[in-house]
Order: sequence, then structure tokens, then C-alpha cells
Amino acid sequence: MDTSASEKVALITTESLTKRYRVGGHDLLATNNVSITINQGEFVAIIGESGSGKSTLLQLLGGLDKPTSGSVTIGGVDITNLNDGKLSKFRSQNIGFVFQSFYLQPFLTLRRNIEVAAMPSRMKRDTRRARTDRLAEQVGLADRLDYYPRQLSGGQIQRVAIARALFNKPPILLADEPTGNLDSQNSRGIIALFRQICDGWGTTVVVVTHSREVAMVADRVVTVKDGAIV
Repeated sequence: MDTSASEKVALITTESLTKRYRVGGHDLLATNNVSITINQGEFVAIIGESGSGKSTLLQLLGGLDKPTSGSVTIGGVDITNLNDGKLSKFRSQNIGFVFQSFYLQPFLTLRRNIEVAAMPSRMKRDTRRARTDRLAEQVGLADRLDYYPRQLSGGQIQRVAIARALFNKPPILLADEPTGNLDSQNSRGIIALFRQICDGWGTTVVVVTHSREVAMVADRVVTVKDGAIV
């Protein structure tokens, strides 16, 4: 079969994805019958008002939450049918997560914070250190590996979190409001880094955001309202 370099290959697909929560005796519909396809190497921004369901959608895409009904398929694997152990292994091999809160360990150096991602794989020390060195250079922190989080700016800390998320070379990077705690200058730097990761590494990047700047550099913008794509 003849395939061109520009051909789009579906990586993430949802079918009728619905999530309901029981709150105070009432059903809350967080996502409503969402069907979406995200292609390999695509940079997608998911936008919407607070409470629209966009963060819930991202959690479902990453297998951090299970849908009430519908399915999420990643690389041909229906992750909604995986048990907890298999799902955890699948996430560690295929998905990197970046959050608004950085979740770095304050008592660990940046090197150790990045290398935390290697713990499940029992990677050899030399391999682990070499990969950390490369990632630190790529996110602009090669000279900060012996620093602690308290010694860095918010933008630098978020770069550490991104390096950690990329440590296992996942084909997918999911980010929830990654610039929400940053000033304008640092936000622009993080946005540029996501674009670089997508273009240079072929990583599929999906970002939930309120930022117009993130939406402007994405390949596609998906708007969520009342749990549905509009």
C-alpha cells in the first residue's frame, strides 16, 4: 500500500464517550457522547469555560478516569477494557502527563525528579543518567540538574515536569492547563516547547487550556461546552 508522509494516522479515537458523576444526589454529566479522533503527531488544544468538561475529557483520554459509557482507543488498544494493572503499564509506556501543579518532590534535585519516571522500568543507572542529560538539554536546563525546585522559576519547574513526562519516550503528551501558574514570558516559552516537541519528535500533544496563545499555535482547536464538542 502506498502511503505518503503527509497521510494522517489516527492515534486516539473515542466513541460516544460519556462520564457521569453522582453529586449531592444528582447526576452531573461531565462528558456527553464525545466522539473524536486525534492523529499521530498532531497538536490539539481543547478549550472551554470552567466546568465545561474539558479536563474530564483529558483524564478519560489518558486513562486516569473510566467512562460511564463509550470507549477510548489508543493505537488500536481499547483502554476502557484494561484492568488496573494493564492500564497502569499502558499509561507508563504510552502517555506522558503534565499538570498545572508541577508535582515535583521539593527534597529531590532536578535530576532525581526527572529520573523518578524510570522507577517502574528498573532502567540501568548509566542509561537513566544519559537520558536525563539529553532531556535536560532539550528543555533548556542542562546546567540546573543539581538544583532543587525551590531554586528555580515557575517556567523552569514546568520544564522539569515536561522532561519527566517525556522520560519514557511516550508517543502521547497530555497537558492540563500547563501555563496556568506561569507569567506571560514563561507561558510563551512552554508553548514553544510543546510545539517543538510535536514538530521535532513527532509526539502527539493534547493540551487543555484557557490560553489563546496555546490555541493559536495548535494544529487544531476543539471546543467543549456542557460536556460536548461544539
